[in-house]
Amino acid sequence: MDALSRLPPAIVDRVVEEVNGIYIGEGSVADLNCFNHLRGVSTDPDDPQAPTFDRLAGIYRFGFLVLGSSPHTSVSLVFHEIGHALDVADRMMSETRQWRDLHDACVPHLVEEYWHRRHEWWAECFAITLARKEHVLVTMLGGQVDLAYAIVEYFHTYYGVYGVMA
Repeated sequence: MDALSRLPPAIVDRVVEEVNGIYIGEGSVADLNCFNHLRGVSTDPDDPQAPTFDRLAGIYRFGFLVLGSSPHTSVSLVFHEIGHALDVADRMMSETRQWRDLHDACVPHLVEEYWHRRHEWWAECFAITLARKEHVLVTMLGGQVDLAYAIVEYFHTYYGVYGVMA
């Protein structure tokens, strides 16, 4: 809840326009009362490597922001999922030429294959910038400070989000 209260007003306005409901509870997405039917269900039936909803701490899908308490790898689960909501609200910013170019430059430096998914990397970079944890971004990029700076500048330009590096 604290992270939600720290969102900049302009981002709150965008989220209010996009999100139909926010569910917050203990455990994974599938542990929340309204989402028990997702237990054991794949998040992507077309991808055999995709996790089930039981393994997710949060998700943004179909207008609903779902935030659980199970372990996650994001610097901020709330900011990461808000990033997904903004990505959708703004017609898939993660698919624009500018972001594809940034992502393509990042991929060779990203050890964790999960971040090779453009939309996931977009949401995590949004979370990192909003949380002002750019040192994590530099580490994830194997010390590529210029690349980290370009990402921070991207989110500053499009969302007015200021990181430490901006």
